[in-house]
Order: sequence, then structure tokens, then C-alpha cells
Amino acid sequence: MELDIGEHAELVYKTGDHLAVWPTNADSEVNILLDALNLQARRDTPVLLRLLDTSSRLKVPSPTTITALFRTYLEIGAPVSRDTTLALAQFAPSPESKAFLVKLGSDRSHFAQYTSQNYLTLGRLLTLAAPNNVSA
Repeated sequence: MELDIGEHAELVYKTGDHLAVWPTNADSEVNILLDALNLQARRDTPVLLRLLDTSSRLKVPSPTTITALFRTYLEIGAPVSRDTTLALAQFAPSPESKAFLVKLGSDRSHFAQYTSQNYLTLGRLLTLAAPNNVSA
């Protein structure tokens, strides 16, 4: 990779300087997940995070907002695995939602066929599993 800073006289490169690239999740995925979790009204409310295991170090600034958490610090745009789909079934808000998640997560060929035609992120999966829980 080559980075041309020639047009920016205020930038000076010295041997050992570094460039960091910080990916972010798409706003559309953030909004889908906020809707699915019914958190749109609290999207900019500060939340205080704390670890249950004190031997670990928190890798996210705290306090932060739910939007910042979903946009910058959590991977919400990646495809959801079949194992995750099945694990989410225990938290389903209705028997219909649970049945959808169990069917999708427990049948390998059904999951492969479904995900070959649909890009399934966490927010999209939650929306499909419980469409009546999504705020408009």
C-alpha cells in the first residue's frame, strides 16, 4: 500500500511513523440492530460498562453510547453463524421466534441454502426472528 501525503505539507513522515485504519460498521446495520433491540430511543444515552471478570481489561471506553458501541466497537456487520443462530433461540421473545431460530440453526442444509440467498447479520436475524418487536 502506498500513501501519498505530498498534497498535505502539514503532514511529515518520519521513519517509524504508523498509520492506523479503524473500520466502522455501516449506519444501516447499526440502525437495523437498534430497531431489532428496540433501542432507538436510547441510542445516544451514555452507558457504563464494567467487566464481571476483574482479571480482564475492558477494551471499550466507558461510559460510551449504544450507537458508538454498535458502530465502532462490536462486529455487527459480519454474517451470523449457525451456532449463534441456534444459541439465540433460548432468548426468543415468542414461541414462533424460537421455532424460526431453532429450525434455521439446527438444519445445516437449510441454513446454507438460506444464507446463500440472504446476507444474515445479527440485526437482520433478530428482525426476521421477531418482526413484531422491531420499532418502526
